[in-house]
Amino acid sequence: MSRWHNVVSRALSLVVVAGALAMAVPSVAPAGASSSTVTVTFKTYFFTKTATQVVSAAPGSTVTAPTDPGVPYPEYAFTGWHCVGIGMATTIQVGTTPIVCNAIFSPYHLLYYGMQAKKVNAGQRLLAGTSVTLPMSAGARWGYRFVGWNLGHRVLAPGATFSMPNANLDIKAVWLRTIPKG
Repeated sequence: MSRWHNVVSRALSLVVVAGALAMAVPSVAPAGASSSTVTVTFKTYFFTKTATQVVSAAPGSTVTAPTDPGVPYPEYAFTGWHCVGIGMATTIQVGTTPIVCNAIFSPYHLLYYGMQAKKVNAGQRLLAGTSVTLPMSAGARWGYRFVGWNLGHRVLAPGATFSMPNANLDIKAVWLRTIPKG
């Protein structure tokens, strides 16, 4: 018998949860692990970066998920753990079968557009629910006054705050003409 054996799955599977991306990978446990414990495996597989955290616990006990996925990825934000057969979880009730939890990263992109649909910034990636403060300016536009930001369904004043939705968001500057046409 090899030193490691596969206890959960034999193939990779893709997990997509509420617009967030994670990759489920087979979990392994040391051969000879006690039959009175169950493994809870926290997997992070993000492109070429991987990390695994394995916890052995007694059936009926509770395991708290790590707050760090073990793999830094600067353009995405870690949002939590999706446990196969359980869903999003921060604490896991241990049963009699191994559990695999996959790191979920938020891909929500925020872009600002100033004058004539030109980007004001290079964009940000934010967690849903993050408080966002709108810029005070969108640049200068001759013959117009900048009055706020259009979020698609409403216009907010410069400097206003809102919560990042569970989706990508393009915000466009709103201009008021100050010089009559002529």
